[in-house]
Amino acid sequence: MRSPLLPIGNDVLAPLQASKRLYQNSLIGAQNLESFNQLYAIFDRDFVPPASEITLTATTSEWLEDEPANTEEWWGIKIDFTMPVGMAVCFDLYSTPASQCKANPGLPDSTGAHSVSQGLREHIVNHLAWATFERGRNFKMASFDEDLQKLLPDTIINSSGSFQPDYTDSRFPCLARFLCGEHHVPVMLLGQDGRNYICQPTQDISIPAADCPSLIPNRSELIYDESQVMALSSDSDKVAIPTSLIDFPDDWYRGIRLSDQYLRTKFLGAMSVNALLHSYREELEASSRKGSDSVASWLITVAVVIALILFLSAF
Repeated sequence: MRSPLLPIGNDVLAPLQASKRLYQNSLIGAQNLESFNQLYAIFDRDFVPPASEITLTATTSEWLEDEPANTEEWWGIKIDFTMPVGMAVCFDLYSTPASQCKANPGLPDSTGAHSVSQGLREHIVNHLAWATFERGRNFKMASFDEDLQKLLPDTIINSSGSFQPDYTDSRFPCLARFLCGEHHVPVMLLGQDGRNYICQPTQDISIPAADCPSLIPNRSELIYDESQVMALSSDSDKVAIPTSLIDFPDDWYRGIRLSDQYLRTKFLGAMSVNALLHSYREELEASSRKGSDSVASWLITVAVVIALILFLSAF
């Protein structure tokens, strides 16, 4: 069923107050940011607390415990905080090589619980706001829990180097368009490396090799030999794209989209499920440490997952 552009009936929330801070980005004209700024204000004011109240926890990935001593160490990263609206949330991020975290001045160089910098806090706000803005623009809902997966260092699939986000660069992340022949691919810009932007598509794509510009670095590495297509995953593929193939079309930022109040309600609903899942996960881990069987908790967790699927499928 198609989602309403405006909330109706009991879904209407109280009027939103103007934010004291204004989002600015030198890559995108100020007029094109007017609509985004309204959504940005919600995340900056209502959802993400000050940097001093955000905790980043790094733990050694469990699957490495039985590996040889010379195996590269990987860290599991978790970001949790209590939103100003009063709800505790937790984002479990993909495991990351410890060396990449240690190489980034904006990330911890040891395991344990750490506070975050103001720059990292800004990137958290921007990732959440831009991901939600893109949902409202294309009417396609993915899991809100995955909105911070692009936050950390990672490999670049068409480069020998790794991507190191600069948490002091306020231009990133942001929504942009990748011009790939006749295909207009929505991507999240995550950073810049010389003449290339580091991008990640916001949806899975599969484009014929003939439509892929020769300017793309190491283009052949992105093409599947048998199918002769370039397939990129929205979950994990970070790719270097020349700045000349990236633009910021006016209608992508000013066009029709779902209302901010509707998206706010959906985000809060998803975070409510997030809180339940993590609460039950902690109970299960505690039971496991005690050696007890918690069938009831497993059943409740499965029920919560089903509820989340039904919740997202309502769009």
